[in-house]
Amino acid sequence: EVLSISVLRVFDRWGGLVYEGQDLAVNAPDAGWDGRFNGELLPQGIYTYQAQVTFLDGITRTKTGSVLLIR
Repeated sequence: EVLSISVLRVFDRWGGLVYEGQDLAVNAPDAGWDGRFNGELLPQGIYTYQAQVTFLDGITRTKTGSVLLIR
């Protein structure tokens, strides 16, 4: 079970940072990346992420993966 997300970074396919959020609420619909960069909708595609996640047992881990943005 996740307690908190201290940092979430999302990158485009060239490795450019398109989002960075800190101290995000877990499972909150209004928290996190909304598929925009500088206020503009990004194109559909695969984006990678890196997150610093703290679990209920107090352990913090870095999680990485990818997400498919669709419209």
